[in-house]
Amino acid sequence: MKSLKALLLFCSFALLAPLKGQDIHFSMFDMAPLSLNPAYTGAFYGTYRVGGVYRDQWASFLPGQFTTPSFYLDAPVLTVRKNDWIGVGGMVYQDQAGIGKLLTSTYQLSAAYHLALDKKADNVLTLGVQGGQLFRKFSNKGGGFRGTYLGEQFPENLGGEGNSTPLDPAISLWPDNDENPDVHFFDIQAGLLFKSRISKTMDLTLGFAALHLARGKNYGLVSKDNSEDARQNMRFNVHGQMNMALTDKWTLTPQFLYTRMGPASEAALQAWGTYAWDPQRDINFRAGLGYRFGDAAEVLAGVDYKDLRVGVSYDVNVSSLKDATRFRGGFEVALMYVGKIYKKPKVKPVIICPKF
Repeated sequence: MKSLKALLLFCSFALLAPLKGQDIHFSMFDMAPLSLNPAYTGAFYGTYRVGGVYRDQWASFLPGQFTTPSFYLDAPVLTVRKNDWIGVGGMVYQDQAGIGKLLTSTYQLSAAYHLALDKKADNVLTLGVQGGQLFRKFSNKGGGFRGTYLGEQFPENLGGEGNSTPLDPAISLWPDNDENPDVHFFDIQAGLLFKSRISKTMDLTLGFAALHLARGKNYGLVSKDNSEDARQNMRFNVHGQMNMALTDKWTLTPQFLYTRMGPASEAALQAWGTYAWDPQRDINFRAGLGYRFGDAAEVLAGVDYKDLRVGVSYDVNVSSLKDATRFRGGFEVALMYVGKIYKKPKVKPVIICPKF
């Protein structure tokens, strides 16, 4: 019981402390494209795409304490020149962290220009931008943390799942004269994406995104000497994916993500295998493994049915918290659907007059 309470307290501080440096993360980052890189907006074949990810961290023994639901919708809306196009979309999420009930939510609108580098559009370079409002508040008033400076409470350089940042001794959760501050500011993201069809059986995607470019002020989150409002740290994502058809039935998809935000960084490697179980009905089974360095091993699974993709993942905690968590980590479920609306071709009737 003591270890559980200590873990609960630590997790709350570990996730709340670097408010200017902590951000959401998903094990199935490829199923949350618009939160990974705004250049993914409209980067698919179809009329529209809709999806979402739900993550519950340490759900098996801290249910409902660390949850992140997200949702997105995007579409390619305009063709430019012959092979270029513009995509637009939007995404929302709400992240709840710890017994203080810190809620971080946002809505973002995004647009991307996809530039074909050759006549067949085998190589496409994309620039995407995104902007919207980000909100933070403590729904649990007081939350047990009022007026606490984290460096005094936890002077050691502690890390945990999803957070490898040393706790900042210069940041308090909020000033003593504010019971429950609301934080809100305008947020800006930008990203680049390069997609290449190397051959009939292989394609490559590489991306870079810079998030929180506006570095909005976290009103209510102040430095220890009350000299200035803390600002949101920028976040940088570098990611890549390769699809390789090994046989008519099997496809291998290795992918990676490296992200850095302030002093915190995270690196993950994954490999998916896809088996074409019923090509006539377009049913594929997917399974994979991943590793987030120094943090968690990832077990991945999913199924594709026509234009619908469903995925689940579970993190096996291998960080310094593994003794307290007993290797239990985060659970995710994700959905993605690509809708295709095409006009039926008009066929002119032909009168056949056989010759006698």
